[in-house]
Amino acid sequence: MFGGKLLPPELLKQMMTTVTGVGGVQYGLGLVRRTVPCGTAWGLDGNFPGYLVQSYAKADAERQATIALNLDPNSMSKKAIAATTALFDDAFCG
Repeated sequence: MFGGKLLPPELLKQMMTTVTGVGGVQYGLGLVRRTVPCGTAWGLDGNFPGYLVQSYAKADAERQATIALNLDPNSMSKKAIAATTALFDDAFCG
């Protein structure tokens, strides 16, 4: 998608134009902008009771990562959230 083969540049630009939502999350049109130690990641989180999936890529498509966990994000402790964030950051940034 980010390579310009799926969408015209003007549509991708619209998708990547963000507004700040609850908790400071940067929402675009079907994408979330996430700051990670190695820069910016674009993608989405998804959850259902008992499951959490995070899938992101760099806009230059040089890095992608997806993690899937059997955790309910709505009942995770702060320690579990921090561990999940660290896991994703390590997977994405190396």
